[in-house]
Amino acid sequence: MVYNLCGYLLHSRKYLLKCEDCLNTLETSLESLPPDFSEAIATNRKDRGGLKYCTKEMFDLFIIVEEAYRAEVDLGKLNILDWFERSMETLGVLVKENKFNPTICCDTHRKELVGKLVLEYLIIRNHLETKKWVKEFNQQSKSKSLRKQAKVIS
Repeated sequence: MVYNLCGYLLHSRKYLLKCEDCLNTLETSLESLPPDFSEAIATNRKDRGGLKYCTKEMFDLFIIVEEAYRAEVDLGKLNILDWFERSMETLGVLVKENKFNPTICCDTHRKELVGKLVLEYLIIRNHLETKKWVKEFNQQSKSKSLRKQAKVIS
């Protein structure tokens, strides 16, 4: 799912990416990816010619963001700013400890764009998660309503 969201991020937030050098570090073709990169292979199965492929470096960054996001949601924190702060803190710690070096975007735009892309990813992720929660809530409400109707009938 993260890989697909990265591709969607490239498609839907193209207006953020005016620099060709930045775009080249984010978007790629299927042929340029490692042959054993399973996320891209799974995306390719769904491609009918219009899907965007992100670089492995972009995917690695957003895997970290997704883990920070999941940690916040699991703690019950449902504020997008909390998710953003947690993601940026996690990235900062990993960079300081030399465990991760974000190589996306050119040197000129990296500081500005990485934060914007992380925030946009979290906005999209929040939208998808909210749709899931609403669907689950509606199913629970429907089953409660049916139980009430069954009690009235009997």
